[in-house]
Amino acid sequence: MVDRRGGRKPPHTPRAQVGARHPAPRPPAARERRAQLVPQEVRGIPALPAQAWVGDVVPGTEVVAAALLRWELPDAQLVEQAPGRLTFLWAGTDLERLLAVRALIRVWARLQEAGLPGLANGAALGGARLDAEASASLAPVPSSEVHPELPVRPGLVAWLRRYAAARGLEAAVVTGEVSAVGARVLVRALGLRPSRLSGRPGTLALHVEAEDSLLVEVLGSADYAEPRYGLELGLSRPLAACLCALTQPGADDLFVDPLCGNGSILVERSALGPARRLVGLSPNGQGLAEAARNLRVLAPLRAPGSSEPELRRWLGGRLPVVDGVVDAVASRLPAGADGQAVDLLGLLSETARILKPGRLAVWYSQEPEVPRAVILDSPLWTLEREFAVGGGLRGAILVCRRVSQGG
Repeated sequence: MVDRRGGRKPPHTPRAQVGARHPAPRPPAARERRAQLVPQEVRGIPALPAQAWVGDVVPGTEVVAAALLRWELPDAQLVEQAPGRLTFLWAGTDLERLLAVRALIRVWARLQEAGLPGLANGAALGGARLDAEASASLAPVPSSEVHPELPVRPGLVAWLRRYAAARGLEAAVVTGEVSAVGARVLVRALGLRPSRLSGRPGTLALHVEAEDSLLVEVLGSADYAEPRYGLELGLSRPLAACLCALTQPGADDLFVDPLCGNGSILVERSALGPARRLVGLSPNGQGLAEAARNLRVLAPLRAPGSSEPELRRWLGGRLPVVDGVVDAVASRLPAGADGQAVDLLGLLSETARILKPGRLAVWYSQEPEVPRAVILDSPLWTLEREFAVGGGLRGAILVCRRVSQGG
């Protein structure tokens, strides 16, 4: 059982609501721990002279992802918020800082020919200097040799050739405003071989926006450390990060995931910021073992001051937590055959029992019609917000507030 904590609790200070507050820089020890999970390929990525950065997000979570972006990168400036995509200005070159914005699926650098500096011999690219011979071999393509089907201007091709050489890339995949012939011509001009899939090691992903503008993928989903999937399903990393942010997390929280699956929500809550206690519950003992493995491997992501998550099994329909001590709840409601094994009405009632009045429970459901109806019909809950989730996912995020006593 989770014990009550004596004494007065300090004022609740939500991290996700940035406002005028800026986070203190992460301590060097915390940065070093996180660096353990950064792929070697990311550490060696040279900086690009990006005119802007574009982050793909789960459609429907743009507002939450933007708040997390401002929190983790206070020096970034959001310039556009479109369905499934955030565009922002950022002068930084440390891509490991972008990995801290875990609501992003992937990150692109936007290159526009008008904003690119010249390619002088020996010019540095992200701190890596090429010798004169290599620089000469990567000189801009003469206009007389430009293929008529080349979808972008030669100046962009020259920069991409240098970038691909600095990273040691071998293949490229091209999407966007480009024909099949144009894509092959561009890949050939870069001195790379064509690929059909992005995200593979040694593959450059490009998205052509216009003749003088394109996106270069600098961080793919595989670059972010995240729980592995097994028998127990969990949420995708970006969606789990958004659920945790919607609980308005505070440093003195007792946070509970009553159906913790593979531990994905616990990982994201511990990465988001400090918490007094993190508790994951599940009726499946095998699932708890899987969650324990993921939490152990991803422990370096844990924010300073955040406790080590506790995992417990619950049986008989009663959550092993005492009444009214929990500050925040977030979880994925099972769907289909898995959902039939869970008493939804009983789960919501039990969650209301352990949650403090006035506090939030955030649920993701692929089949939100039933939980929405139960919540709206319950005197214990008010449905405050709902986010329809699009893209490859479906369903909705339901943000519910525990009705205050006497309310």
